[in-house]
Amino acid sequence: MRQNPHVTELDIHGALLGIHGGGEGQRTWTGLSFQVPDVIAGAGIVLLEGYAFDNRDARAALEKIVPIAKDAGTTIAFTLSDAQCVKRHHADFVAMVRDHADIVFGNEKESAALTLKNDFNAAAREIAAMCGFSALTRGSKGAVILQDGRAHDIAPVKPVKLVDTTGAGDAFAAGVLYGLSQGMPAPQCGGLGARAASATIGHVGARSPSVKFSDFLV
Repeated sequence: MRQNPHVTELDIHGALLGIHGGGEGQRTWTGLSFQVPDVIAGAGIVLLEGYAFDNRDARAALEKIVPIAKDAGTTIAFTLSDAQCVKRHHADFVAMVRDHADIVFGNEKESAALTLKNDFNAAAREIAAMCGFSALTRGSKGAVILQDGRAHDIAPVKPVKLVDTTGAGDAFAAGVLYGLSQGMPAPQCGGLGARAASATIGHVGARSPSVKFSDFLV
């Protein structure tokens, strides 16, 4: 990785990705050799956000990424993102989960919005019928991972102090995806996600600069 005040350059599978950080970098094309299909094809898992359906350009990008990932054999993970967003684009979300996603993340409200079922267990079963791997969070009740017809209850990890739940779902997804990328079984992936989420809700904001991800690998 190379960095200056305006651009961070990341080498990903031989492709150079430039991330603009502000200032002149917001207005200057850097000519970096970044090819989206190459990065997607070289990845083991690509994570797509349901929020993309709310934005025309993001939606167009999602619709281009999906066939590239499928052709390359890249695993597609998809987050339901927000219950209201699911309601606004219900048919799109159902099609994404049913026809394209290999992994789905959501919470109780998002699961209900997707399936039109208020009973969590019924909603979870319906999502499991649409997608082979789903990880559904339940706040203080923990989470459940459904994989190939089996349900795995994931116990919550109580934080030292509950401060702010922002980013907890993303942290949980990150832990689960890391576990899957390392070949861990579903319960271990869920436990890793629960520990990451617990650390995130112990401070304000979604980032945990004082926490190392390796601390969760116990």
